Amino acid sequence: MKVSTTQFAQFLARQKALTDAEWLQRCDELAIQQRVLFLELVTFNRDGLPDRQSRSLIDFLSALQFLSRAISKSAADPVESPEFQAAIKRAMQYFHALTTDDKAHFARMVQAWHDSTVSRSEPVIWAGCIETLRQSGILEHPLGKDIVVTLYAIADVFSRRFAYISPD
Repeated sequence: MKVSTTQFAQFLARQKALTDAEWLQRCDELAIQQRVLFLELVTFNRDGLPDRQSRSLIDFLSALQFLSRAISKSAADPVESPEFQAAIKRAMQYFHALTTDDKAHFARMVQAWHDSTVSRSEPVIWAGCIETLRQSGILEHPLGKDIVVTLYAIADVFSRRFAYISPD
């Protein structure tokens, strides 16, 4: 199944248009709908990530959850710890494999990731993940590496779910 850019943009715009009170209410909903992922993301704020950047992480998760619910009930099911831990492990293995001074090896790894992950799953989700990281200045924060792994894992989980479902 392919997610359209328009679909994702609509749900992200909906999320970003929330008032502060509505946003807090949405956080309460996410704490129930996607407890494991939500709690993982809010720890970054507790550990020093500024509110604006923390909000962009929650907005990404919320947009994914809105999108999931619109596409398939099974895609919107809560992500449990084993599924998320497996995604974290895949992310860490990938980023470890990227650690090299060999530019040709690095290029091959990025191309292999693109060929196997992005182009065969849900490129819109990956684009949203990358855009979240780029727009909010997260990459410059001391927690940036941990946040990258976490957002990569969240995108991985949803992308895999969408790849294996048919609309309800």
